[in-house]
Amino acid sequence: MDINCSIIVLAAGLGTRMKSRLPKVLHRLLGKPLIYYVLDTVFLLNPSQCIVVTGYRHEEVESALINYKVKFALQKEQLGTGHAVMCTKEFFKDQTGIVLIVCGDTPFLRFETLKRLISSHLECKNSVSVLTAYLKDPFGYGRIVRDKNGDFLKIVEEKDASKDIKEIKEVNTGVYVCNVEFLFSALSKIKPDNVQSEYYLTDIVEVAREENVKVGSFMYADPDEILGINTRVQLAELENLLLHKLRKKWMLEGVTFIMPETTYIEPDVVFSNDVIVEPHCIIKGKTKIGKGVKIGAFSLIKDVCINDNEVIAPYAVLTN
Repeated sequence: MDINCSIIVLAAGLGTRMKSRLPKVLHRLLGKPLIYYVLDTVFLLNPSQCIVVTGYRHEEVESALINYKVKFALQKEQLGTGHAVMCTKEFFKDQTGIVLIVCGDTPFLRFETLKRLISSHLECKNSVSVLTAYLKDPFGYGRIVRDKNGDFLKIVEEKDASKDIKEIKEVNTGVYVCNVEFLFSALSKIKPDNVQSEYYLTDIVEVAREENVKVGSFMYADPDEILGINTRVQLAELENLLLHKLRKKWMLEGVTFIMPETTYIEPDVVFSNDVIVEPHCIIKGKTKIGKGVKIGAFSLIKDVCINDNEVIAPYAVLTN
């Protein structure tokens, strides 16, 4: 996009509910770290800079992102999302324009959604815009509170919400677009007056209201897009969801999966048409499969190119 857009990716979370020494954003979804999905999406926006906020075992995250053109800001203490964004302040000295803020554990965010949010922010001349979604079960998410006229008032986190507010189905996705000048001015005014004693990024909405600057909320996100990961159960659920999407995509392109629910494929695998995949196959990495190929049951294939019309026997193991 031809705009002066910076991006902040929040990746400092401890992920303690994962019961793991590995930073949460490095847990793998179909073979790729969660944060790769996020970065691959936001870089489609051609940002002027991308800053990743790290924290727990930050060296591992920085090492994993060596092939991405990103800068790093270290959040030494876990004092909330507002504090995490404040840790990037040095990268915005004398800068103007807008900044997009996303979480590093939301792998299903779509480029089209982010582009639409940014466009709406600019068209409405907002100081801050929030991406929202409607969830039938909003448990765990911050709620979007509106007045009687439907105007956006504030975001209330689940732990701070009253019974009435918990009934609200419109939720905060954790994705924001802000004018740079407003963002850091507002962050300097928020306080940790909440159940978790943290600096909430969500509080910048109330600062905007108090200062009478324009705020917008846009319900552009599908429920699947905003799914984050806090436990290995959620990781497995998202993996099943992504597998279903990938298999459906390739079936619509002319691939036959016999007993498709038994086949594991990764996002970088490429199929040609008229491929037949028998049950219980695992196809990984940057594999490319030519037209008319038949893959026998229980085969493992990784990082190989298979020529047109080849027949792979059952139980084959093909790697680079």
